Amino acid sequence: MARIFYIYGNNDKAIDLLNQAINLDSNYKSAYINLINIYNKTGNSKEALKLKTKADKIKNDSSEKIIFKSKK
Repeated sequence: MARIFYIYGNNDKAIDLLNQAINLDSNYKSAYINLINIYNKTGNSKEALKLKTKADKIKNDSSEKIIFKSKK
């Protein structure tokens, strides 16, 4: 659902939903990844990097790797 809000330009709602998901399950790595992407694409690289540090500590069965590119 958050991705739909993001696609249609409602970043605030997407961020809110992703934060809710993380609050419900702090090991939900996909929510972190989506939130990192939104923050990075909207120029909030400081918050994206902070979340990347947290997300990198989450272990899961998939081989998800977070690639961080700072937007300058």
